[in-house]
Amino acid sequence: MSRAEIETLTTEISRIRDALSRSETEKANVQRENNTQRLDNDQLRAQLDDFEVELEQIKEQLEDERENTRNINEILTITRQKEQKALSEVQERTTEVIALRDRITSAEERADIAQREVEKVRERLAETEREANRLSRSLSAERFEKERALSELRLSSLPTGYRPSGYSSLGGAYYPGTSINRDRMPYQERDDY
Repeated sequence: MSRAEIETLTTEISRIRDALSRSETEKANVQRENNTQRLDNDQLRAQLDDFEVELEQIKEQLEDERENTRNINEILTITRQKEQKALSEVQERTTEVIALRDRITSAEERADIAQREVEKVRERLAETEREANRLSRSLSAERFEKERALSELRLSSLPTGYRPSGYSSLGGAYYPGTSINRDRMPYQERDDY
């Protein structure tokens, strides 16, 4: 091997090592972002669960209030059929009905507010999940580039007689029509992160 070839290989190895170092740094940054995103997702899911529990409690309370209202209305219907002496009792029940209706209105307003908050949280959760998927795809691409660079480094370090046919010492590339395709992924990607 000539001195020029050795220098070319040395330069190429240095370039690949620099690329691998940058790739590792970017991979670590992406993993940190992914971990942060997952923590945010967990917090949002917990918040969503709390909102759903609160909404269910409000719905149960609302149904109880409606049942109470129906019961009071039945009592009012019966008391109207009684004599004049029950008039004071009817008036008291009417006041209770008004108060219960106000409470129902207030409960419905709280339920509407809680429902809107749940929808907002769901939208945020969907957005963070999309971002997590994007980061995951970015990490897969970085991993593929790293594996390809390692493959090129291993091939470029072989003596000329041991390299696959079609391999060029300039850049460690394969030209079209050779027995090995450079665009093929060196290893099957695993979705294990």
